[in-house]
Amino acid sequence: MDALKSEIPEVNRYFGVNDMTGILNEIGIKYREELSAERSLTTPSHYAYLKISEGCDRSCASAPYLQ
Repeated sequence: MDALKSEIPEVNRYFGVNDMTGILNEIGIKYREELSAERSLTTPSHYAYLKISEGCDRSCASAPYLQ
């Protein structure tokens, strides 16, 4: 993060990817563990949605050039 801080000094505060507590504290909200939930799949167990940005190693007809 030090590299980012030196490159972009206009940013007031930096947070890590999973720093939910830090983000909420910064905006004045107390983090409540009981309200955080694990990701749950809403689809049948044999498939799930995949964000295009996550991709996979196989090419497909709908996005043949994205891997």
